[in-house]
Amino acid sequence: MTPNGASSLISRRRLLRGAVLAAGAGLLAACSTPSAPPPPNGAPPTAPPASGAAAPTQAAQPAQQAPAAGSGPVEISFLDTATNDADMKIYQQLADKFHSENPTITVKTSATDGTNYDQKLLTYIQAGTLPDIIRTSDNFAKPFKDNGVTQDMIPFANKTGFPYQDFDSTFLDLGMVDGELHMLPKEGDAIIPFINLRMAKEAGINPPTDFDPSKTPDGWTWDDFMTMVKRLTVDANGKHGDEAGFDKDNVATYGASFAIDQWYIYVPAVLADGGTFVADDLSHSTLNSPQGVAAFKRLTDPVLQGYFAPLTLIQSLSNQAGNVFAAGRAAISPLQRLWCTNLRASLPDDFDVLHFPKGPAKRVTGMGTFGFALTSKTKHPDEAWKFLSWMYSDEGTQIITQSYAAVPAMKRFYNSSFWRDLPPPPHSNSVFVDAFNYGVTPPRLPFYSTGEFKQSVTDGLTAITLGKATPQDVVANVDQVLNKYLQSQQKA
Repeated sequence: MTPNGASSLISRRRLLRGAVLAAGAGLLAACSTPSAPPPPNGAPPTAPPASGAAAPTQAAQPAQQAPAAGSGPVEISFLDTATNDADMKIYQQLADKFHSENPTITVKTSATDGTNYDQKLLTYIQAGTLPDIIRTSDNFAKPFKDNGVTQDMIPFANKTGFPYQDFDSTFLDLGMVDGELHMLPKEGDAIIPFINLRMAKEAGINPPTDFDPSKTPDGWTWDDFMTMVKRLTVDANGKHGDEAGFDKDNVATYGASFAIDQWYIYVPAVLADGGTFVADDLSHSTLNSPQGVAAFKRLTDPVLQGYFAPLTLIQSLSNQAGNVFAAGRAAISPLQRLWCTNLRASLPDDFDVLHFPKGPAKRVTGMGTFGFALTSKTKHPDEAWKFLSWMYSDEGTQIITQSYAAVPAMKRFYNSSFWRDLPPPPHSNSVFVDAFNYGVTPPRLPFYSTGEFKQSVTDGLTAITLGKATPQDVVANVDQVLNKYLQSQQKA
């Protein structure tokens, strides 16, 4: 374990190297969350700035913590990476409500851009300004633990009777490191298709919003889905994608907008075709298989045929597939619930959600989470834990979910009316938790959002959709890049 304090400042490369051993993997962003949370007021979500970009000035640097003050007033600091107004408003509301019930404890909330987040926290350690509570994710759980950023929260949970085992085990395990708890999951994020109900009605489509995969496990297949997508696609002359004369090069509304170069789309696609992505021991890639090639072809053929929005269009809209849907340029897009806030503000049409269609072998979708942790440097551990655990109480969870931006990660809230019965849209809220039954987190690898591997996936899939490469060639190259990375980790 790296010593704490100023001498423990380490490189980003070394910090991320430790993440490959983290239990689980995710969102976000990987999930972490699979995509950036949408900002409020109908503005499109923005992709994280490129490495080296300036961070927002708004509350980016935590204030110096005051020493413990016995039984007197205490201020604890809470740091998030969601800088949009909607999220910051939620956390301030949490802080204010908690303070009203605990007047001797004040929670100071702040947010910082997520770029080089790990490096920022190490800088805060060096400066003695590390907050009491920080946002974290599965990829950061192990390196943060190993480098003294966070501490085990199980002793606090046991001391106060906090039911941490009520978290869905899939999400809880993402924060477990060497038997210690280094992340409390904020929410459960499963990728499910959102559908524009006006467009469906105009196309004569009756979407299967009441489909139940537990009752009909082999129903609602990828072929069924593509039949619907083709009908929902409309060219500039009003021809639908399933009609003669459809012009795939002049599309007005795409049937769907898929972020095909994001792990939460292509990894589940490979699994849904019956393939695997990487060996269980992370020693080598297993992507280069007939199933892997079939999955890449299944994702790119609809782009070539004009039914899925091209990656170039998605990239032009802050690299968010959901922005194509929000702009009314696509009838369907697989997203997380966190998009509901933005869509309710910006999309004039009614919308709902569907279960993910079953692939050739099985039904699979991507899912994950991010969460929060108590730092090892907190000067007020009991008070900080009191607030952190209160966030997961009935009161705290109601505040978090009332904006439509989160699905509770604790099982006792799965059927709670305070989020399920929020006024529509969306209407079919059960899908958000029922999809956990077939959701998967990605292989335990820390580099889905950046680096050579991510670039090889994006470049390869783009080349396929432009007719400049074949799925076989791209899968072989991605497999080679992944093996190169995995071998380097074996030697590290």
